[in-house]
Amino acid sequence: RVGRDFVVLSVARWLAKQSESDKHRRRGWTRPARLLDAMCASGIQGLRVVSEAPLIAKEANGAETLDLLVVLNDVDSDAADLAVMNVQQLISSNNDAELKVDITRRVAQALMHEESFDVCVLDPFGSVVPFLDAALARAPHEGLLEVCATDLGALYGARPAVTLR
Repeated sequence: RVGRDFVVLSVARWLAKQSESDKHRRRGWTRPARLLDAMCASGIQGLRVVSEAPLIAKEANGAETLDLLVVLNDVDSDAADLAVMNVQQLISSNNDAELKVDITRRVAQALMHEESFDVCVLDPFGSVVPFLDAALARAPHEGLLEVCATDLGALYGARPAVTLR
């Protein structure tokens, strides 16, 4: 899906920009940048970001980038279990124990109100409107909010029945 490609590329650009910023070096930013995939379903979107975006950012910068911690969240326990399986499969197939991924089973709005994320990816089934307040409430200065929708009618409210779902 093209939207996922845009998310990977925009996070890579954000990482590159933040990594080259003198502001972060002066502050001694040593923690990883935190990305939340708020409704991860299978976790594929977040796994693509954590495995591809740092490499693209490093190539663009020609230097090291910030570490990236991806938090995969889904309130549905079956979806979260599937995300766990996909993380394990990615680690074993790539021999990549360096992936920084956490998996949570929380209501997305509650998680976004309680914790701060540098990057937040919203790709719900239906409208993003119920999630915007929580995503913006703790968004940091120079953070990144990715708003996606498979169904543009849901994103723009063109079809009210779908938007209300």
